[in-house]
Amino acid sequence: MTDLDRSLASHGDTPLSYSDNQTLKRTIDRKTAMAIVVGIVVGSGIFYKHGAIAATGASFTMIISCWIIAGIISLLGALCVCELALMMPTAGGYFHYVSAAFGRPFGFMAGWNSFVLVQTCGCAALSVACVSKLSEVFGKEPSEITKAMMACVVLAIVVWINCRSVKASGGLQLVTTVIKAGFLVLLALSPLLFFSAEDSGFETANYASTLSTTDTDGEITKSTFSILAAVLVSVLWSYQGWSEIAPATEEIKDPQRNITPSIVGGVAIITLIYVLVSIAFHGTLSMDELEHYGEAVPNTVAERALSGFGAGVSSSGNTLVSIIIVLSTFSALNSVILTSPRVAFAMARDGLFFKSIGKIHPVTKIPAHAICLLGGLSVVFILLSTLKLSSSDGSETSVFDILTNFSVFSAAMFFVLSVSSVVMLRLSQPDRERPYRVPLFFIIPPLFILFNLWFVVMVFIDDPINACVGIGLMFLSLPVYWWLKSRNAQDSNPDEIVAEPPH
Repeated sequence: MTDLDRSLASHGDTPLSYSDNQTLKRTIDRKTAMAIVVGIVVGSGIFYKHGAIAATGASFTMIISCWIIAGIISLLGALCVCELALMMPTAGGYFHYVSAAFGRPFGFMAGWNSFVLVQTCGCAALSVACVSKLSEVFGKEPSEITKAMMACVVLAIVVWINCRSVKASGGLQLVTTVIKAGFLVLLALSPLLFFSAEDSGFETANYASTLSTTDTDGEITKSTFSILAAVLVSVLWSYQGWSEIAPATEEIKDPQRNITPSIVGGVAIITLIYVLVSIAFHGTLSMDELEHYGEAVPNTVAERALSGFGAGVSSSGNTLVSIIIVLSTFSALNSVILTSPRVAFAMARDGLFFKSIGKIHPVTKIPAHAICLLGGLSVVFILLSTLKLSSSDGSETSVFDILTNFSVFSAAMFFVLSVSSVVMLRLSQPDRERPYRVPLFFIIPPLFILFNLWFVVMVFIDDPINACVGIGLMFLSLPVYWWLKSRNAQDSNPDEIVAEPPH
């Protein structure tokens, strides 16, 4: 009996038993794993969030501090994930971690939260963002329905690639991540590389921007704390996804040597790139300009950096930025589809989801059914992006925006539950073998948990209705759990789980 089996048995759960036909193939090396971490995080946030951050009234010092703080918090969480992943190097990630610490009902909740709420919304958002930026490249703005259909096509392409070969999708991830990371470094260095000494395009005076807590009449509009919270919300969105390599641990070669460098190294690279890009953007554009240009900030920075070379080159720089953003969102989408279906697959393999989702290809060892399920659910969210809800003040809110907000909130709850597993397993199973142990155990996990609890409380204060709905969606998983457990128990079949080749 394995350590995981003993943990489950201690909660009254059935130990696990997998045949060779239920085991995924280890095909992901260290550099590909790191590319997955970087690729899934560096999506659209670093390109789109600077305008919203500037609109909060924060100073440059606060903004840069938040980028660094978010990176440190992500690193603390990454250290916790490394301990869990090496304790249980199997597909499913948090589903297994939480199951071992708190029992399968809570493990199912973590898996449900990750797969059904967070990742499906993420896939839909990335697909729509990719198409939106692609339309800018061609200078055409399609209708909402057309945009949704195009997003479904992009999603289908990525699903097809991932159903065919992990090696192919991993290779695609490595190439696209290197390209966009290199471009972001180039964009961060553009003030030094392209602006001449006489060019007024780069202003160090922008770094002296002060915190704005009052309006034009001198009335206090917001506290420093609320501004800090608003900035952190936007910044944390840009760091979402660093933990998503965990569900693919079963497919990583020599996980004891490759997991920790991949996750920790990936988060470190992301933080460095984000800080450098933010410094460059603030040196090129004032706070007012950052707020004004919004999602077009990276395009504007590129145009100004290349303006000395003529209008044609400057315009080409603008187009190049849009192409890179398309590539970036496509890369992040590929990362999500490469990793996230492993959660549903693991749940099904353990008899806690629809059995067909636990099937794998007998040759490629790919959980194609789980990948297709993620794609199908994401299509639903893409179609929801075309719907609008009218409020009492006459404004319209996208149903899709509401659901994505739920997903961000759910992710914080999910982090609290998952990292709490590190603490619980240390206390309940102190002698269990741990190839990697979180340093400063009584500081790092509690600090990460407290930060995410603060985020949850902050959301409740700012938007209690949506927060309650998010909590409700999480706990909806429990009746689903008991239904699926009962259903699968009645239909129990000891046969090996083997899938037909996908067509």
